[in-house]
Amino acid sequence: MLEIDGLRISYRGTEVLHGIDLRIEPGERIGLIGESGSGKTTIGRALLGLVRPTAGTVSFEGTSLTDLDRARKRRFRAAVQPVFQEGAETLNPRRLVGASLADGLTAARRFGTAQTRTVDELLRLVELDPQFAERRPSELSGGQRQRVSIARALAVGPSVLVLDEPTSALDPTTQAHIVDLIEALATDEQLGYVLISHNLAIIDRLCDTVHVLRQGEIVESGSRSQIIDDPQHEYTRRLRDSVAELLLD
Repeated sequence: MLEIDGLRISYRGTEVLHGIDLRIEPGERIGLIGESGSGKTTIGRALLGLVRPTAGTVSFEGTSLTDLDRARKRRFRAAVQPVFQEGAETLNPRRLVGASLADGLTAARRFGTAQTRTVDELLRLVELDPQFAERRPSELSGGQRQRVSIARALAVGPSVLVLDEPTSALDPTTQAHIVDLIEALATDEQLGYVLISHNLAIIDRLCDTVHVLRQGEIVESGSRSQIIDDPQHEYTRRLRDSVAELLLD
């Protein structure tokens, strides 16, 4: 569904991604892990079409994002949705939650996706009371904002979510609840996702395939169990050994 081929990206003359190759099939649960500055967020932005490659391509259903016609761009925008680190990044602080979700439902109709949900149903989907529709983002906790952000992404009926550190701004208890929610939604809504994280415990919980990034390169790829139980690269071993407990309680 999504493919990165030989991706190179430079900022102000400095190359930050060095020939990345990546395939994302429908329903896949992929993890990108690495320390800050490793390039994982830049890959996520490239998958969303938010940065232009210096070299290489990012393709949706076999066509480069730069070559999509208007109809396929609409399909891409509906099919691939972001969930950022902080829910406030997605939500207009001046608008009520219900209005923001309604915008998503309107976009779904414009994109031509089969979407019959209501604002109330979206809120229930992320385990929030429909009364939250009358609140502004500033009236919500960090976990509640992140739930609304996920609901906003789901409004257009995506096939893939790009989850960029979706729990790192939350306390451990709230973090665990969001992880549970992502896991349940992926199954119930038949979603694939790319999870970007520096937290190996969350990658271990949520991902089937893992790519380890270091200084703009993928240094190791494999199944979750292979990366956790039998890492081959020294950098991957250091990441694993730095985590005291791999499974979230």
